[in-house]
Amino acid sequence: MASEINEWEFTGDVQKWITEILVKNSRLPFSEAKIEQSGSDSAKRRDFTLLDKDNRAVLTGEVKLPYRKDGGSPYNNAVVQNARGKARIPGARFFFTGNVNEFVLVGNRLRRSSATGS
Repeated sequence: MASEINEWEFTGDVQKWITEILVKNSRLPFSEAKIEQSGSDSAKRRDFTLLDKDNRAVLTGEVKLPYRKDGGSPYNNAVVQNARGKARIPGARFFFTGNVNEFVLVGNRLRRSSATGS
């Protein structure tokens, strides 16, 4: 009997597929897909991160499996808020939540601050 796939294995497969696409299509504006990344000042890890050509995070996301806790819907508020918070750490313009069956892409409203406080 085959064991159930876990979140890390699934996300690793997605990373591999995206890497294959990026190798074949060097004109895409992305350089690399990463998994289980965290910021230098945070212990929280992003399940998935897509980097641009300057190695900046442009998309981050949280993956849940549909048969696991919090995986029934990618619209789960706790998962969405977690993904939003993790995307703000590297300044990613977009974030997603997904449960294998559904994928929700969200534009991240990043707050711009200045020395004048505006």
